[in-house]
Amino acid sequence: ASLYRAQRRSGDRPAAIASLTHWLEHDPTDDSVRMMLAMDHQEGGERDAAIAAYEQIVVRQPQNATALNNLAWLQFEKRDPRAMEHSRRAYALEPKRAEIADTYGWILLHNGDAKESLRVLQDATMRAPHLPTLRYHLAVALSRNGQQELARAELERL
Repeated sequence: ASLYRAQRRSGDRPAAIASLTHWLEHDPTDDSVRMMLAMDHQEGGERDAAIAAYEQIVVRQPQNATALNNLAWLQFEKRDPRAMEHSRRAYALEPKRAEIADTYGWILLHNGDAKESLRVLQDATMRAPHLPTLRYHLAVALSRNGQQELARAELERL
C-alpha cells in the first residue's frame, strides 16, 4: 500500500496499478488492497475492471457497504439491474452515510419510486448539505414528485 501511494503521488499510475496487482497475485484475499485497486480503476474510468474488483470484495465481505455502494453506482451507470439490490444492501447497512443514501435514492428515482427516493435524498441532504451532486439529485426528486417550486429553490442554492 505504501509503494502504491508513493507511485501515485509521483504520477506513475501504471506502476502503482502493477504494484497492487502484483501484491494480489501473492495474496488474492487482501481486500484492502483490492479496494484500493477498485477505487483506482473507478477513478480512472475503467468501469469493468472496477466492477470486477468490487464484485470480488463483496463475495468475501457481503457487509462491506462501501464496496456495495460503489459497485451499485457503476452498475447503475451501465444500466445493470443488479444496481438496485446492491444499493439497497449498502443503504440497509449504513443508512446515515450521505453518499450511500444518495446512490440508493438516485437509483430508486430511476427505477420509478419517486416518493421513497425523495425521502431518502432529503435525509441525505440534511446530513451533507455541502455536496452539490446530492443537492442536484434532491432537486430532480422534488421535481418528479410535483414540487417544482422547492426543486427550483434547491437548484438556486447550488
